Amino acid sequence: MSSEAVKYLDEFNLTSNQLEQLEKYYQVLVDYNEKVNLTRITELNEAYIKHFYDSLILSKLGVELENKKLVDVGTGAGFPGMVLKIQNPKLDVTLLEPSNKRVTFLNKVINELNLELVTTSNERAEDFVKTKREFFDIATSRAVAALNILLELTAPLVKKGGHIYAYKGSNYKQEIEDSKNALKLLGCKVNKVYEYELPNEMGLHAVIDIMKVNTTPNLYPRMYSKIKNQPL
Repeated sequence: MSSEAVKYLDEFNLTSNQLEQLEKYYQVLVDYNEKVNLTRITELNEAYIKHFYDSLILSKLGVELENKKLVDVGTGAGFPGMVLKIQNPKLDVTLLEPSNKRVTFLNKVINELNLELVTTSNERAEDFVKTKREFFDIATSRAVAALNILLELTAPLVKKGGHIYAYKGSNYKQEIEDSKNALKLLGCKVNKVYEYELPNEMGLHAVIDIMKVNTTPNLYPRMYSKIKNQPL
């Protein structure tokens, strides 16, 4: 493994075992990506920055993850949920992903890395919520949907007092502005925003910390076609 790639993660104080797990994760990702389209980002340094560094940035917010229940909505190839799991062994993670092929990949990573307290669910959020309403302490999501759409998919899954951490690109301010109605209707408020630059000038990103301040009405989430075509 290139020491240059690993150096990008130095500030996260990962153990040698965690770094080995991330290296194995990367190798499985690259190999599996040849038969299933998981990501266009496979070059070593770029993957370590845009997948691993970006996922781990949550720890810079001082978020307490130990012994929490976290759901990663639309996890895809496992970002940020799988990476946060590797960093936090006592974090109970559910990786929610509607694509069966991607879930098969995620299960392979879990087995290869011998991870515990992590499960996958091959469902859409609006179906998954039927059995897990207001069940989680934390919801995360990265590159899934515009914030006003994402909120309707994530807020019903989070307990009152819990948090949603939305990983966003440089247009996050407009997304927050467009989500004012959704925040109000779903019982949420923007707690704070953490803005950061990825190493090697790979872009301005932000994590929006959204707090669940009230119970989400049972009306939500609606069917996905309505969520998408008529955002709150």
